[in-house]
Parts: sequence; structure tokens; C-alpha cells
Amino acid sequence: MILIAEDHRHDLQELALDPTEGYVSAYLHVDDFQAHISDTLHKIVFGNSAHEMNAIAYAKLQHETAGRK
Repeated sequence: MILIAEDHRHDLQELALDPTEGYVSAYLHVDDFQAHISDTLHKIVFGNSAHEMNAIAYAKLQHETAGRK
């Protein structure tokens, strides 16, 4: 699943990317998703990388969260 959001609510992003809850492969912002959507879809459909993309995105979010604390 790819989620395109209008805001950067951290709680929604964490819920969407959490592999035990949302398991989203990509969390994109409405302002710039068009620059990334083609590559993202290609990776999911042809690269079978949905799970890997989720793991990477969730790890990045966790790292950002740790840096804020």
C-alpha cells in the first residue's frame, strides 16, 4: 500500500508504517508524491519490494523519532 497524505502527522505516519499495524510500503506527501510515485510503484510491482520498502521506511522513521527525543 502507498499512502499519500496532506500533512506530516508523526502519529499517522508511525501507525501507517508500523509492520504490526499498517504495513504501508511508502508514505508520501501530497506536495511531492508525483516525483516519487512512478519509481515507488515500479519497485512494488516489478521488484516485489513492498516488505523491504516498509522495513526501510519504518527504520528511517524510528531513527528520526530517536533524534527528536
